[in-house]
Amino acid sequence: MLDLAETLDPLLIERQERLDAGEEDDDDVAETTLQLVFFDGEEAFKDWTATDSIYGARHLAHKWSTTYLTSNTKRRLLPGSETEIGTIEHLILLDLLGAPRPLIRSSFVDTAWLFDAMIAVEKRLAEAGAFVYGDDGAETQEKYTSFFVPRAGAYNFGGIEDDHIPFLRLGNT
Repeated sequence: MLDLAETLDPLLIERQERLDAGEEDDDDVAETTLQLVFFDGEEAFKDWTATDSIYGARHLAHKWSTTYLTSNTKRRLLPGSETEIGTIEHLILLDLLGAPRPLIRSSFVDTAWLFDAMIAVEKRLAEAGAFVYGDDGAETQEKYTSFFVPRAGAYNFGGIEDDHIPFLRLGNT
C-alpha cells in the first residue's frame, strides 16, 4: 500500500496541477480522490461479536456518516447535505493478502464489474511483463497465475466479518 501511494504520488500531483490550471473543468472529477485507509482494532477483546470486533472500522464509518461536507460543486442541489461516507464510490478492502499466492474472490454481485475490471488490469500487467516472479525475480512469466478467482454464477457470499461491514451497513459496496 505504501509503495502504491509512493508510485501514485507524482501522478496525483500532476492531476492537481491540471485542476489548478483549469485544464479539467468537470467538478465531479475535481472532487474525486483516492484515499488509502489503514484500519486498526479489528480483533475482539473477549469474543468476536458485532459489538466486540472491528473497532477501527466501526469508529471511522460512524464518524464519516456523521461528518457533513461543504461542496463547491455547482451541480449539487443541497450543498452541505452530503456526508463523508456518502461520497465513497468504491471501498476496496485489501486484507489477508500477505501470504504467498493469495486468492482474491468477488464477494458482492453489485461490484462484480469492478472485480472483473481488476482481473483485466492484472492480466494486462502480466502480459506487459510488469510483475517480478519469485523471491529473486528469476522465475519466468510463464509461472504467472492470477491472484483472482474467476466468478462462478450470479451469487457470491460476502458475509465474512471484516472491516468492510460497517461501511456496507451504511450503504457502501
